[in-house]
Amino acid sequence: MRACGIPTAVEFNACYRQFQGRHYHGVVLDKNGNWLAFNPESSIPTSDNSSFETKDILNIYRFMFSEQKDTPFFLEKNGEYIPELFQLFDVEDTRRDATFLASYKKDKDGNLSLWGTHVQKNIGYINSEGNRVFCGDYAFYRLPWVYLSLAEIANMESDNSGVEKYINLVRKRAYASNWDENKHGYKSGDFTQNELAILHEKDKEFVQEGQRWWDVLRMTLTKGLRFSSVWSVGNSKQIGVEEVIEYMDRNFDPVLDSKIKMLYIEQIKNPDKLLYHASSLIRKGCHIAAIKAGSTDVGKRAASSHTGAIANSDSAVEALFRKAGIVRCFSREELTTVASIFTLKEVKGKNCAIITHAGGPAVMLADALEKGRLNVPKLDGPLAAELKSKLYPGAAVGNPIDIIGTGTPEHLATAIDFCENCFEDIDLMMVIFGSPGLVKLYDTYEVLHKKMEECKKPIFPVLPSIVTAGPEVKSFVKKGHVNFSDEVTLGTALSRVLNTPKPMSTDIQLYGVDVPEVRRIIDRLPGSGYLNPEEVRTLLKAAQIPLVEEFTSTDRDELVAFAKRVKFPVVAKVVGPIHKSDMGGVALNIRSEEHLIFEYERMMRLPDVTAVMVQPMLKGQELFLGAKYEDRFGHVVLCGLGGIFVEVLKDVSYGLSPLSYDETYSMIRSLRGYPIIKGTRGQRGVDEQQYADIIVRLSTLLRFASEIKEMDINPLVATERGLFAVDARIRIEK
Repeated sequence: MRACGIPTAVEFNACYRQFQGRHYHGVVLDKNGNWLAFNPESSIPTSDNSSFETKDILNIYRFMFSEQKDTPFFLEKNGEYIPELFQLFDVEDTRRDATFLASYKKDKDGNLSLWGTHVQKNIGYINSEGNRVFCGDYAFYRLPWVYLSLAEIANMESDNSGVEKYINLVRKRAYASNWDENKHGYKSGDFTQNELAILHEKDKEFVQEGQRWWDVLRMTLTKGLRFSSVWSVGNSKQIGVEEVIEYMDRNFDPVLDSKIKMLYIEQIKNPDKLLYHASSLIRKGCHIAAIKAGSTDVGKRAASSHTGAIANSDSAVEALFRKAGIVRCFSREELTTVASIFTLKEVKGKNCAIITHAGGPAVMLADALEKGRLNVPKLDGPLAAELKSKLYPGAAVGNPIDIIGTGTPEHLATAIDFCENCFEDIDLMMVIFGSPGLVKLYDTYEVLHKKMEECKKPIFPVLPSIVTAGPEVKSFVKKGHVNFSDEVTLGTALSRVLNTPKPMSTDIQLYGVDVPEVRRIIDRLPGSGYLNPEEVRTLLKAAQIPLVEEFTSTDRDELVAFAKRVKFPVVAKVVGPIHKSDMGGVALNIRSEEHLIFEYERMMRLPDVTAVMVQPMLKGQELFLGAKYEDRFGHVVLCGLGGIFVEVLKDVSYGLSPLSYDETYSMIRSLRGYPIIKGTRGQRGVDEQQYADIIVRLSTLLRFASEIKEMDINPLVATERGLFAVDARIRIEK
């Protein structure tokens, strides 16, 4: 069979029969419903079949020959790409169909659904012997690369208008006649948002063009970060990041192998495998940092609960990384900065000393550290006074330690020595020293070099003058050091490293959960949908999750009698509708029988209401707890403070079921609102132990009830008597 030109139907028929029963099991179509391949069990169309055109044969044929031989192979060998990348593209973005050949299958009702996507770029050429040669394994550059490089430069210079301009030039080319700036245009954000926007444009623009690894490598050139190897998995169809990590883990050599792993991930196909082997590598002494591409809000579906509105596949990635101990990054600059941090001595605490000769950068660094929940403790007392006496007049030692612009290399050495030997509360040092033009930088950087070698506490060098002091910085880096040229990026990256927990246990905590009863309850349920209040209560009781006392009825007198027994004030809620508050189906702080009767009569007239529920009115801090099932990952558990914290601020932490107590405490303490849980400004705190107990039991319940697809407990009220679930919602699919 020839390997060039268009085959005849007879040739195609002979070739195609080699695929029978091996890959395709049904008609594969293009987006318009035309055939791209055929059912092996049906007859192969001939050249006079009107539904099969020459162009369709060519679309198949060009994917059916390997690099050197006339033997057919399955489409994924050189062409198939993950469908998630295809689905990131807007329908009006012309890059989608220029990059991918999408194949669809038709169901019995004639509806098309995506079957697979195959790249149409870099399919090689036909050599003189008539064989196809694939030759796209190198980076090449086009006009969009120039625009996006200029956008990077503009972002580094805080030129938001430039960022918008160059990103929109790329998008305008991509959308062509569909372009509508109001609809498709990019509006600039902060540095990280702009960086992500540039990165996502590259994801779409440079598929199979060898740019991703080079972008990361390029970001390390001024940092002094060295690579032992680069692993590329291409379209990740046969071998993904999970398989690479598995190979590294099973063949790990603690002497020869690099202990720092940087990952750029487009898809996680096997979360369990990634979790197991990444955790194993970290326990063996490795450090792993990763970017997960495609983390946008597009993946969120319309949901009927707070959990559904907040949680998405990106939440699952966040939870997976937390459990594995992987440091998550959101830009290439962060990724390479985190990797540079890994090369230094281990940080054993969160108390930072900033040593500088310039006040402004030190203040910016201190702000970044505090924002990342690290500490810049004040230095005072006799030791601070002694240090101040050894510096020039005008120096400050309160932390930041400012040796001022005229400070000498000896002054720098003195400040470092005090932080190393005298200030016991200091865990690490950050030294900012640029080019003031008043001292010889070679001498200063030589002092810094020696101190980094001698000191037990890690020292982070921030040498920002990579242009005006390029030779001096290069000399410092050549001695085996890394350099952090931007203090804010360092502060953010260090916060990510220190706030990432160690790998967590995947053992299931069974205590307190009646697993057989959970299964009996789930198995008895007749079908899919939202559980009624009594079913919810029964399920939560099986996990010993404390519930507020409540009574549901259609009888007014019964409700009044219950309210009298538990004592006013009470709360009344409708039963039936999902969104109670939106329809006026919740009444708080009912203090009298007359008020309760009024609310009962009003609520029973609302649409779809089947009954009214009454509960005692609890006073205390509102907490939130929820879960959502994500394909391949399992249940993602969310926790946080209730009310405005979850509804507006989205202050939640994510964990992957099952949860250990260590992981649960890490989730709770990572909340921005954690000081409220702990107790602040004289207010009573929350029973953190009981909150952790409830979260762990919920995660165990979910592990044995995969039918639960979405649930939330909102609010979970922390009273003086303990924590009680006041309102809960559970949706199942059977």
